[in-house]
Amino acid sequence: GVPPTISYNLGELLTGNTITESLYEAKVNVNETCKLLCTKNITSMTVKTIKWLSSHSYTSSFYIDQLPAAKGEFNFATNSNVYDYHKGIPIGFAVGRDPVDQVIMYNHYSFHISIHKVDEDKFEIVGFSVFPYSIKQNEDDLEACRKPDSSYDIENPTYGKINVLLKEGVPMTFSYDVMFVESNLTMVSRWDYYTHLNSQIHWFGLINSNVIILIFAFVIIFI
Repeated sequence: GVPPTISYNLGELLTGNTITESLYEAKVNVNETCKLLCTKNITSMTVKTIKWLSSHSYTSSFYIDQLPAAKGEFNFATNSNVYDYHKGIPIGFAVGRDPVDQVIMYNHYSFHISIHKVDEDKFEIVGFSVFPYSIKQNEDDLEACRKPDSSYDIENPTYGKINVLLKEGVPMTFSYDVMFVESNLTMVSRWDYYTHLNSQIHWFGLINSNVIILIFAFVIIFI
């Protein structure tokens, strides 16, 4: 299917940020694994585009209840999950540089949603992270992400060792998990991780905002 479009405000249009409602589905406090999203035929244009995007470190962003997703990854050194709240979710990674030889495509996302229970039938979303994986699978064998010979396990997420190369003419199946975790974090403090974990100044954002202000100032002066 085609995701519904979302109208943009002026700021989003000027900065190039566009939001589209996705085809991923989640029901509150209902965990699901290996759920089929779609199967896409890979064309030469798709390969060329994804190679370019991956080699230039392009990422995607997911939002739920206006909360942006953190990128989750399992750290083997500490045997625990680590989260990046500022760089987005990778679509894959390039093998080789200038020119890019091949691309490993992430075709499975595990959505981890933290919820705070307000009362018996009311929950607040207080955290959101996405773990990307590359898993060899097809529509007839979605159980691949649960099998022992796969490196993927929703309860103990790690990056997949069974990687999928993006190839022209080879269909690719996309799937996802949804996992809800109860949290003591409240709605008031759910943004703390985004505002306190990274003290870097976002120079590009500041420069971009100042440029937009100057453009509007010149437009007003010459009207």
